[in-house]
Amino acid sequence: MGQLQPQDLEAAIDRLFPEAIGEDSATADPGGASPDESDAIDEGAREVRATTTGYVQAIDAHGLMEVARERDVVVRVRARPGAFVRNGQALLTVGPPPHGDRDDTPFQQVFIIGSDRTGTQDVTFFVDQLVELAVRALSPGINDPGTARLCIDRLEHALCHLGRRRLPSPARHDDDGRVRVFACPPTFASIVESAFDEIARYGRSSVSVTCRLLEALRSVGSCVQREADRRALLRQAAEIAGGLRESPFSDGDRERIARCYRAALTALHEPPDEQVVPSGPPLSG
Repeated sequence: MGQLQPQDLEAAIDRLFPEAIGEDSATADPGGASPDESDAIDEGAREVRATTTGYVQAIDAHGLMEVARERDVVVRVRARPGAFVRNGQALLTVGPPPHGDRDDTPFQQVFIIGSDRTGTQDVTFFVDQLVELAVRALSPGINDPGTARLCIDRLEHALCHLGRRRLPSPARHDDDGRVRVFACPPTFASIVESAFDEIARYGRSSVSVTCRLLEALRSVGSCVQREADRRALLRQAAEIAGGLRESPFSDGDRERIARCYRAALTALHEPPDEQVVPSGPPLSG
């Protein structure tokens, strides 16, 4: 893993999600094509496949739009930046089948594939670096929950930043207003999962890490403006609390976690359950 700078993740969010949510559209989810319009391209569509193995480092969005427009087709991207693809794996599908040129080279050339992941168009690249650092710190051989909490601090700040940004629609239109490309941009929910799932799993035996995760979710909850984002945070908080069933915490530690969970639910405008944190197995010894 390369040397991650604290500002790298925030800079990637600014670059890949440049538009802030406006006051008069604060609660609106990004628009897109209708389901029928999206599904139509899959009927009889053909696949364009990779000719090499590696990571999708970037996609030339302008070039892809131009090829789709010139051939009068609609394409659906199957491999987003950051994905690992093998030789012969589908990069995108093209529909309806073009009657003219079937040379896939122009489509393949808009994908930049290399041996390493990069953060050029992949915000989760930087998220994964922070998660890797946190998980490594939580390993039994290192046992450094303080470093894990510092990583959670950075993730919290970045997710608050992202929660105020407009997420792009998968449907991309040409200059005539026709849908030509269906991209597969990451969602807020998928980024939240990438940020917290593994840390929660490896930090399950640490009261301080578990509480810090719930505190981060509470903080991010005060920043988000889309209902879908709020639901994603609620799911994550519930998974963290539900994953404590096998953790041998004392009653005092469980109550501390319960307070953090209740605070997260309150920030997310959700009434707490009766049993906030499930009871676990008895403490050994």
